[in-house]
Amino acid sequence: MLQRWVRWLEILRAEKVCRILAPHVAGRTLDVGCWNGEVASRLDHADIVGIDVTIPPGPLIDVRVFDGTKIPFDSKSFDTVLSSTVLHHAKEPEALLLEMARVGRRIVVFEDNVDHWWSHASTLGLHVVTSRLHDMPYERAGFRTTAEWLKLFDSLGMRVKATEFHRGTQPPWPLLRHTLFVLEPTL
Repeated sequence: MLQRWVRWLEILRAEKVCRILAPHVAGRTLDVGCWNGEVASRLDHADIVGIDVTIPPGPLIDVRVFDGTKIPFDSKSFDTVLSSTVLHHAKEPEALLLEMARVGRRIVVFEDNVDHWWSHASTLGLHVVTSRLHDMPYERAGFRTTAEWLKLFDSLGMRVKATEFHRGTQPPWPLLRHTLFVLEPTL
């Protein structure tokens, strides 16, 4: 029963996140940290490939393994590079962002918003629960405020084209918020 409930929540979340991401994703797309492609498979694009640190059971898109830092594709081989709630899991988010900028013309980052104490506490609480359910580690220090993300993007030579704030993407976790960044590498 718990597995069916968790699966239903995953599908509901993927549908909500897809509606947020869809207007910003176009052309040949790379989904970094896609896991099984639950979100990317709903984007209604034929040319999507995913990469993750492991091959998941039952992938819904073409998924290739990578080391978590070095993206195994040629420079500027993607129109859009997508990272949906992944960077806070990365051991080296700066290196991964630079690789995303190398292979893509546009970068779409969707991250947990920890701008307020209650959203930070909610985010950490959710990750404690889900990391146990999915055996997925996370870097507690990987969570950043919107201002910290913007400063990091700027330091890496990425121009912010859009920033959006979203809530209600992770039912039944009402205090969880997300921030969407659309970036253009200037390198």
